[in-house]
Amino acid sequence: MNSSNGVDYLIIGGGIAGVTAAETIREHDKSGSIAIVSMEPHLLYSRVLLPSYLKQRIKREQVFMRRIADFDKSDIGFLAGEEVTAVGARGHEVTLSSGTIVRCRKLLVAAGGRVAPVTYEGARGLQEIYRLQTIEDADRLYPALPNIKEAVVVGGGFIALEFLEILQLRGIRTTLLCRDEHFGARLMSKAGSQMIEGNFEEHGIRILMGEDVASVLGQDGYLRGVVTARGKELRADGLFVGVGLLRNIEFLQGFGISLGKKGILADAYLRTNVSDVFVAGDIAEFEDVALGMTHTVGNWNNAFLQGKAVGRTMAGKDTQFINLPSYSISNLGFHWTVVGNPDLSLPSVIREQRTPPQYLEFFLRDGLLMGAVIINLPRAQSVLQRWILERRNLSGKEGLLADIKVALETIV
Repeated sequence: MNSSNGVDYLIIGGGIAGVTAAETIREHDKSGSIAIVSMEPHLLYSRVLLPSYLKQRIKREQVFMRRIADFDKSDIGFLAGEEVTAVGARGHEVTLSSGTIVRCRKLLVAAGGRVAPVTYEGARGLQEIYRLQTIEDADRLYPALPNIKEAVVVGGGFIALEFLEILQLRGIRTTLLCRDEHFGARLMSKAGSQMIEGNFEEHGIRILMGEDVASVLGQDGYLRGVVTARGKELRADGLFVGVGLLRNIEFLQGFGISLGKKGILADAYLRTNVSDVFVAGDIAEFEDVALGMTHTVGNWNNAFLQGKAVGRTMAGKDTQFINLPSYSISNLGFHWTVVGNPDLSLPSVIREQRTPPQYLEFFLRDGLLMGAVIINLPRAQSVLQRWILERRNLSGKEGLLADIKVALETIV
């Protein structure tokens, strides 16, 4: 590309949201020119498959989802390894890190996020500190795993869960540090967290709740351990950080696009406040029709479906994005699913049993189900999704919801 280049559709971000949007645009606009600009040097790969690669369940090449021939066949330009530094002309002009200026008729921002830099005291220069966001992260960790004897994992969410299973499968002694007082504290009540933590302990994982890394201990340029916020010294030759995600929105500063608490504000059609500028994926803070709220959703399926919807809208087929967010993970023998918005400020009802371990937590607002956490009851997901989307009234049904012996299908 050079400064005279112009395209009908320019997409910032080569992840699943951006690529899906480009391919959807091509389905509905056979002649318009389309280009994708990606800061990563690779074509599209699946971030959600990176843990499977590290667990040796799939080969590295299976992580990748597109070849350059796929983009050539669809007549979609793909510029890899270029970062957008500025957006101007009311969204119709983009400046790249190479100095190239690209003009466009319509712009999609699907730039996703990146991990925050590790700033622990003593961490500078130590190679045995690992993240899991990119294929480069996975490639750096893969050959190191056989040599790690003791690990510390930091985090209380899904990336920490993946690290725990990766390490457990390799027989590596592991300690988990979680800043919250119980694991998953931002998703569920303490009863559910205790079930999860009990499973960690059954798998030989040491748990330190309400803790974090205060400093990192190195010797001769190698990681030797960490000191926690409460002063505990832990031996470790691998530190796995599952916290800290930043949205890639700095290049939009001064452009006039409206930003929310976590991302770029958009309506239910994923349109921003700037004409001809759209947003999709992790950085979209969008009007969620299914839940009646504005928020961000940071998962793969949401990004894919938003790419589908916004691609249609950009091609002139206005499509409202309607999807109930959900996320599932199988981990250390447990199956988790989060549906809708498990808002801990709402009253909740818990259904649980200890043997075999099963847990459901229903989050209610004025008798309507807003979200749920499901552990080891995968068949419940479709029922609860239907209740949320159909706005089933659960007022007065709290006793039935809590009774593990009552089939969900019979409640409403």
